[in-house]
Amino acid sequence: MAAADGEGDVYADAAANGLADGAADGAAHGAADAAADGAADGAADGAAAAVEEDVAGPFDLERSIEHLKATKKKLKREQLELTKKLKNEQQKRSRLLKAARNLSKDDLAFLLAKKSA
Repeated sequence: MAAADGEGDVYADAAANGLADGAADGAAHGAADAAADGAADGAADGAAAAVEEDVAGPFDLERSIEHLKATKKKLKREQLELTKKLKNEQQKRSRLLKAARNLSKDDLAFLLAKKSA
């Protein structure tokens, strides 16, 4: 019986050591798996966010379209305004050149002197 008890203690110690080693290994693998799962979840979340940014939802798309239409309308108004200003300046230049053709040399010399002074 003593031999059996001695052998039992050896087996019990080996089993206890095996369980402890197995628990440590299991914990290490569990932590590694959890970290890998966390990293995978984080990567998946990042990928999902990137996809959401690339593919706008229907409401974002509607707002984007409305914003673009408003911008187009604003730019069209600005273009019309600038076209009016350009036309007015060209007409003003034309009127001044026409008036300058009717001036005498003395009048032109006087205006040039006055402008340069």
